[in-house]
Amino acid sequence: MDKGTASRDMYMEYLEEFAHETKSPQITEEEMMFRKLQEECEEYAKLKFTCQRLLLDAPKVVEGKTDLGNRIYMNIEVRDTKHVVVKMTDEIFVEMKLQDAIKFCDRRMDMYKNMLQKTQDKINELKTDMTILLGSMDIPYLEPNRYRKSEDPFRGNKF
Repeated sequence: MDKGTASRDMYMEYLEEFAHETKSPQITEEEMMFRKLQEECEEYAKLKFTCQRLLLDAPKVVEGKTDLGNRIYMNIEVRDTKHVVVKMTDEIFVEMKLQDAIKFCDRRMDMYKNMLQKTQDKINELKTDMTILLGSMDIPYLEPNRYRKSEDPFRGNKF
């Protein structure tokens, strides 16, 4: 095995290692972030739907069931349907009017949609980089200056 072939093989091993140890984990991490953002956006969409339903039933008393855990449910009766408690961040909850909660959900869903778009763009960019990287490994290797340079047809000299 000559020096050029050995160095090419080492370079191809490096590219493959780089692809699988660097790019693949980045793609996996971004996809997990995408799923998390998607779940958060769905939660706010459900909250908005619930608030809109409560807004229609505002003068009535709303009855339902709530999960106490371990699939044990309890009947509930909500008398004040004009206010709801909304999760602002991980540990902060705020009581607001139904109309304000709907507006908050719209703003939050818009923010998550923008973040989802940016994350999807990043995932596409990483996947494109990975495809180009792995695709370049299939290109035949040409040693530099192995072949003679052709003459320039317009000037009659070598370029």
